[in-house]
Amino acid sequence: MVEENNSLNSQNSSAKEEYAIDIFPELWGGITLHTQDASVFLISVAFVIIAVYLLLRKKNSSKNPETNTQSSHEDPQDNKHDIKHNIPNHHGLSEDEMKKLNYFYANKEAPIDHFHEIVENYATLQKNLASLSGNNEQVKNFIDEAWENVKQLEFNPARDKIECAQMIEQQDIEHARDNFLHIVYQKAEKFTFKADVAVLHFDYHTARDDYIEAYLFLQNNIPSSQLTDNSRKILIGYLNNVVTYSLKAGLYQDEKTIEYVHLAKDFGEKHLENEHPNSLTAINNLGLLYESQQRYDDAESLYQNVLEARTRLLGRKHRDTLKSLNNLAILYRKTKRYDEAEPLFKEVLEANIEILGHDDVYTLKSLNNLAGLYDSKGYYDEAESLYQNVLEARTRLLGRHHPNTITTINNLATLYEHQNRYDKAESLYGEALIALQKIYPSDHPNIKIVQNNLDILRNKKK
Repeated sequence: MVEENNSLNSQNSSAKEEYAIDIFPELWGGITLHTQDASVFLISVAFVIIAVYLLLRKKNSSKNPETNTQSSHEDPQDNKHDIKHNIPNHHGLSEDEMKKLNYFYANKEAPIDHFHEIVENYATLQKNLASLSGNNEQVKNFIDEAWENVKQLEFNPARDKIECAQMIEQQDIEHARDNFLHIVYQKAEKFTFKADVAVLHFDYHTARDDYIEAYLFLQNNIPSSQLTDNSRKILIGYLNNVVTYSLKAGLYQDEKTIEYVHLAKDFGEKHLENEHPNSLTAINNLGLLYESQQRYDDAESLYQNVLEARTRLLGRKHRDTLKSLNNLAILYRKTKRYDEAEPLFKEVLEANIEILGHDDVYTLKSLNNLAGLYDSKGYYDEAESLYQNVLEARTRLLGRHHPNTITTINNLATLYEHQNRYDKAESLYGEALIALQKIYPSDHPNIKIVQNNLDILRNKKK
């Protein structure tokens, strides 16, 4: 696992009732009955009854406004539904259309000025749609979609589609294409937003699938003749994200992972200029796939090509260049070329500290990877010191159960195992395994790695 890469508020309705009831003991307790005072007594009783009646009536009317029978006030809700009788229909809308708009107004409880705006927007868009011929098949599709938006009172999407249709009919193809692409991108963003939410929950498999949906949506809705430089960059960006989250999910041998790695590389070569940053990312990702398949020579060749291009185009300390250096160093470590790996790891670490600071996520990854190299070389004291520094920083910044923190816990456990400190190693492996099981599905490769590490250790202890 060495890295690169409520309580509810309620109104107190009992307060007034208690006050009304409390009147009786005071009044009755303060009156002594005498025959000559009968008239005074009856008048007092009458006042009490009237006071109680008024209090209770006021309370009930506040609870049930629809039972208020005062003729000088109309029921507000009824007034909303009858608004069509109060606002003249200057737009020639049918009775059914006015009813629908009134219903919208009543349920949204919109101010009266907003209702005027709704009627005007509805009528204007209706007229705009009626003015389109629909002879062109693409125009007809826009009209149909815009009508559906208008019927649902979704005015902004309807305007976009009407504008596209108008531009096409006016032969303003360039602006129509730009407007159309804007609409398609907005729809695709629904998938990428879902992917971003999945990433926040470390659900990389779902994020991968959402980016596939986004890519396929654009691919199916943008004709190849309508592709712009920007749309090509967006498409290969989606392809690269599919690969990135496939690898983060541990889907190294998955058919879709292999398919989209090659698809991204081929797309970049076909549609983007030579050595475009997105194309270089696609080539780098193919190297990651080859490395996971233990095709180390093929991976190294791709890494070297990308590193050379990024160094020349971006500079030695650019983040993308440092990623290439890191990938190459990890490959050297895996193939036990430690003397070649160490200077690259150190170069990346020093650059990240200089540019990003000691606590940045990339700096901590670099420190973690250098510790892993020292462990492989048998420099256990140096490795333990670095791992402890990374673990302290990640626990403080990310929490004990973040995937990056768990990676360091596992790596520190591996170091303790190499030192025959089995009890400490077993404790950390157990902690890492429990934490990973709460984050990832049971078949995630990282869970299998830690479980395997723990099983091997327990066999050693027997």
